[in-house]
Amino acid sequence: MSATGETRSRTPRTGRVLALVAAAAALVALNVAALATGWEHPEIVAPAITVDLASLALTFGLAWRQALRSEAEFVQRSSEHRREAVRMQAALQDSEARFSAIVDSAMDAVITINDAQRILVFNRAAEQMFRCLRQEALGAPLERFLAPRFRDAHRRNVESFGRTGVTNRRMGDRTILWALRADGEEFPIEASISQTGAEGQRLYTVILRDVTRRKQAEDAIRRSQEELRELSARVLEARLLHGLGRKPGPFLHAAANL
Repeated sequence: MSATGETRSRTPRTGRVLALVAAAAALVALNVAALATGWEHPEIVAPAITVDLASLALTFGLAWRQALRSEAEFVQRSSEHRREAVRMQAALQDSEARFSAIVDSAMDAVITINDAQRILVFNRAAEQMFRCLRQEALGAPLERFLAPRFRDAHRRNVESFGRTGVTNRRMGDRTILWALRADGEEFPIEASISQTGAEGQRLYTVILRDVTRRKQAEDAIRRSQEELRELSARVLEARLLHGLGRKPGPFLHAAANL
C-alpha cells in the first residue's frame, strides 16, 4: 500500500479517536460544572444529566453488542468444533471399518490382546478355528484358547517378549504349539506375534495357523519311515540267517525272498 493510501486509512481512525476524546472532555466539563454550581443553574445540570444518561445507554448498548458478538463467535467456533469432531469421528469409523474388513478377510486367525493378555480383536478365521463366537471371545484371557499345560509358559513368554522391544517374532520355532477349541479339542498351531504401542498401552497381535493336516501328514510319513526301517532290519536279519544256513521264521523267510 502507498503512503497516500495509508494516510487515508488512518484519517477516519484518527478522526474517530479525536471525536471520542472531545466527547469525553465535554462530558467531564459538564459534570464538573454541574457539581460546582449544584441545582442553581438547571441549564447546566439538565444537559449534564442528559449526557450522562446517554453515555450510560451508549455504554450499555456497546457492551450488549460486544456480548452478542462474542456469543456469536463462540457459537460459530463451537459449531466448527462440532463439525470437525463429526468429521473426525466419521474418519475414525471408516478407518476401523476398513481395518475390520482387512482383518476379517485374512485366511489365518488374527487375535490382538492388551497388556493384561485379554482379547481385543478376534477375526472371522479365529471364530472358525476355535469354534467360538467373537462376542464370547472379546474380553476373555488369551489362555482360554491354549492347552492348559502351555498356559503359564505362554504368559511368561509374552511378558518377556514385551520387554525385549522386538517388534515381531515367530512363536514355537522348536516345538509345535497346541491350542484349545471351545469344545475342548486340542490341535497343533503355528504362531507369530508382533507388538506395538497405542494410547499408552502395549498391544500384541498373534497370527495363528491350524497345522492339523500337516501334522497328520508328517506323522504318517514318520510312521511309514519307521515301518520301512523295521522292515529293512528284518530283511537284513533274514538274509544273514539264510547265509549262515539257519532256517528263518516264516516272516523272515518271506523277507529273505524279497
